[in-house]
Amino acid sequence: MNRPPTDGRLPRNIGTTTRTAVRTLGFIAAMVLVLVVLVVLALNLPRAHDGIVAVRDTLHAVKPALVAGHLVLIGALWLVWPRLADRLPARWPDDVRAAFRAARHRICLGLLVFELVVVIGLPVAAHR
Repeated sequence: MNRPPTDGRLPRNIGTTTRTAVRTLGFIAAMVLVLVVLVVLALNLPRAHDGIVAVRDTLHAVKPALVAGHLVLIGALWLVWPRLADRLPARWPDDVRAAFRAARHRICLGLLVFELVVVIGLPVAAHR
């Protein structure tokens, strides 16, 4: 019988997909925790008498950098997509791989439109 180790490590016989998923979820949880800590620190700054206004002003100030970062990430996804398609599991049929490769433009364009409309507010921002 395989019993999990008691020192907190993942067992050796666990699949690489599960191990990767556990690591990914751990990374996401750590990033959420860091974000929560940063928000709490920002709300408790001595100069931030009204925390909500301070957060809004800070987000408004860094919005161009965040949008630029999002656009760079969308471009990086578009460039890396074929290599991601090549790394699909071997059990995936060739027609599914071809559909995945073909979806690159649609998905990246959808992310770009979402960024322009929701984050930047392009149709509404043009009338202000």
